[in-house]
Amino acid sequence: MRKLLGAFVLLCALSMTEAYASLWEANCSSCHNGKLAPTKETLLQRYSTPEEFLSAARKAVFAGKMPRGLGYPLVTKELYGRFPKASGTFSRIATVGKIEGEVLKLEKIPGFGKRKVMWWTVDVKTDEGTIKVWLVPVWRYPSINLRAGDKIRVTGFAPPYWQVSGIKGMMACLVENETTGTLLDLTFKPLCRRINVKGATSVQSSSTVLSSLSSFKRSQVLTGKVLSLSQQPGIGRKNVTWWVADLETPQGKIKVYLTPTFRFPTLDVAPGDSLQVTIFTPPRWKVLNLQNTYMACYFKNLSKGSEYRIRKRCP
Repeated sequence: MRKLLGAFVLLCALSMTEAYASLWEANCSSCHNGKLAPTKETLLQRYSTPEEFLSAARKAVFAGKMPRGLGYPLVTKELYGRFPKASGTFSRIATVGKIEGEVLKLEKIPGFGKRKVMWWTVDVKTDEGTIKVWLVPVWRYPSINLRAGDKIRVTGFAPPYWQVSGIKGMMACLVENETTGTLLDLTFKPLCRRINVKGATSVQSSSTVLSSLSSFKRSQVLTGKVLSLSQQPGIGRKNVTWWVADLETPQGKIKVYLTPTFRFPTLDVAPGDSLQVTIFTPPRWKVLNLQNTYMACYFKNLSKGSEYRIRKRCP
């Protein structure tokens, strides 16, 4: 029984080796015949190392010119005798994490992985050349407040599969526009939370009363006097009505969207009351470049003692 099992395992191993060794013939040779695509000999002359070959193959896959799932790493090993080595570095962007330069153009292009998802990208002219920066999917930000000629500072990273595939570009986490004095906060991306972007110095606008809120810090506690309280449509969803308070603070006058009216149909707040408010700026509002307008996570009426918690945690 043991001899039979050992023979079966050896037969399976030989079958797998034979399958791997014929991947080029099975998956690639029908197209790479010299007419539709270059032959194997031409490719071996064009790409001297397995790293160059696999990088070119992945770029073609990302561009939609070649199909997925054909076992390109195994094909590479079959042609070159070894697997490609993964690159651990990505020019200076992966090391420094910041670039500065001038916006050349802003455009929408298909994403690498999901080609149906359109992305906002911006070409930035730097001292080291032109770098394409990927900002955010268009569905998440229908408009981006960037124009050709703007001076910007970008903090971001290069995704690991970009480094392996040799794709030159940068995924943005923070974009500071020195020309307009605005900050585009894209730190909702998972990898942005793993790199140190909190140390980035933000660009502050002289027209913004609370310039400290233009920094990377998400929320801040302020105390102010209620000038007026009204119900207004939401900024994003116009069908949602909000309680909105105009406050006079030591830093100046601000507008705070306190809470939707369906959460709290009535508020124990009146003009003249003193409010302590924990506020933040949603990323979407930063794109719209709303001045001195914020959203509340929590507020307390110091004059009457009533408290309202809108969010369990403030960003």
